[in-house]
Amino acid sequence: MLCIADGEMVAITPCRLLLIDSDPVDADLAGALLAGSFPECELVIVADAIAFAELLAAGGFSVVIAEQALGWALGTDVLATFSARHPGTATVLFARSIPHDIQKLRSRISLHACLKKDEAGFLKLAAVVESAMYGGQRHERQPSDAILKEQKDNGLHTGKAKEDPGILPPADRFFSLRKLAAEVFHQWELASLKSRYRPPGSPERANQLAEWKIRQMNEDFRITWDEKLEMYVLDAQQARLNARYLRVVNDEPLSPAEFLLQTKQISKRKKQTRKKYRKIRDESEIRRRKERAALDG
Repeated sequence: MLCIADGEMVAITPCRLLLIDSDPVDADLAGALLAGSFPECELVIVADAIAFAELLAAGGFSVVIAEQALGWALGTDVLATFSARHPGTATVLFARSIPHDIQKLRSRISLHACLKKDEAGFLKLAAVVESAMYGGQRHERQPSDAILKEQKDNGLHTGKAKEDPGILPPADRFFSLRKLAAEVFHQWELASLKSRYRPPGSPERANQLAEWKIRQMNEDFRITWDEKLEMYVLDAQQARLNARYLRVVNDEPLSPAEFLLQTKQISKRKKQTRKKYRKIRDESEIRRRKERAALDG
């Protein structure tokens, strides 16, 4: 496998990632995020002690990620064992609850990073794992099929976003990865909501209320990321204008008058975008009040 480091092509060993999590929902979601973020890596997911013992003996992983509460062991102990057996393997704790003495544990087990399973944690997971693998060096990697589809659907696939020929592919990949991480966390929240509102044998009204809340959450997610995409495209347009004006790219430079005019146009479109989505959210809130009243009927 080839990558770019310091402007030169170099060969690196194909990476393997190990995810240890006994919660099937959490494992599936974190696994989907890691697989989408690192399509060139082999991802192995284990839930029990026997499978872990076999992989511990074999080794060969670039990064090991573990939940703290595994049922059969603590994630910090598991990571400490792996780190002691295979010192070259980076370890990451990705847990619902972080131990209160994590700072002491980090030095004892040479922990690369510690993330909580919340929105911020899911958003940071791919970057943390990449840092653990490559030591902070940038490596050009091919995006996954899911990311390629996301880029194509949004006009980003060829490095040319809608109405803007200046967006660069690395920025497109960053946006797509952030959305992928947000989608994973969104699914995690939905799974948690279903477990709270729809226990076995729950009454029909509880099921209806759960479905209504799920529709709200899905709608909020779609609206939020539709707006983020439109703002992202406008921000990228402004970045290209700035680069042309400062003459840090090979494109034709802009005069001060042209720069100010186009910047003003972009600023106006940003205000229009914010106004449009405020209206969408206001209309959605009115509709939801009516729906909730009908449910409470």
